Amino acid sequence: MRIVTLINDEDYIAFNEAYQFKSSEGRNSVSKYIIMFAILLGLSVLVTFLVLLADVFDGKILLADLLVPIGMAVYCTVILATFKSRIRKRIRKKVEKYRAEGNLTYDSEATIDLTDEMIMEYTPKSTIRREWRDIKSIIADDGHYYLMVGPMQGLIIPFRCLGAEANTFLPYVQQRTGLGVIK
Repeated sequence: MRIVTLINDEDYIAFNEAYQFKSSEGRNSVSKYIIMFAILLGLSVLVTFLVLLADVFDGKILLADLLVPIGMAVYCTVILATFKSRIRKRIRKKVEKYRAEGNLTYDSEATIDLTDEMIMEYTPKSTIRREWRDIKSIIADDGHYYLMVGPMQGLIIPFRCLGAEANTFLPYVQQRTGLGVIK
């Protein structure tokens, strides 16, 4: 099976998002970040409660005592609520920066030959041979398959580039790798 992929910035941004939110490494990183902010949110609520409790025992409740813990709670809540959109914006900015510097980390065109023995990827800059066992996971989103070979490394296969292979590509890859699809 031969596939010619034409990759653009949107494909690469989608790859980074899929890695961040669907791969095990990315999810672990995101989980640690979210847990940290959830702990900060919990601590700010605890401090607010303790300040209120102390003020009730003193017989006076001062708004000034609550500003910092309430501010922390609001800050952490906003961070958690906007997390995904902030990550997407950060990825887009990095890709735009790399493009402006001429240092894109992907080749816009590649020919990928999938045989029973291996995967060969030909780009204007390189030729890479991969064994099927090198594929660690298969991730899918609304417009792509990603054959992940390592942290932040993988083949980007846009659906639009599959052509006649659209119905046979995924079953073939799953048969060769023995992996399921992460959606």
